[in-house]
Amino acid sequence: MTQRHDPFESTQRTFLLECGVALHQFGTPTHRMELALGHLAERLGLLAQVLCTPTSMTIAFGPMHDQQVSLMRMEPGAINLEKLDRVHAIVA
Repeated sequence: MTQRHDPFESTQRTFLLECGVALHQFGTPTHRMELALGHLAERLGLLAQVLCTPTSMTIAFGPMHDQQVSLMRMEPGAINLEKLDRVHAIVA
């Protein structure tokens, strides 16, 4: 099966990953990151499974039989409520 590259979907995936990095960087607990990113993926029309830990974020895009996985390693972030509030306004 040949996959067609959809630049709009690629942009949506990148946006989701960047939101995850921002949430992590400003101190969001991992269980809240998973929920927020899962909801955002749904709103963007993406099929995604999200797993977050204090030092990483893994998002599997697509159906189980044909997933593309993005893994991001991150240093634990410090809580910054002002910036966190701004990111939540975008993600929520």
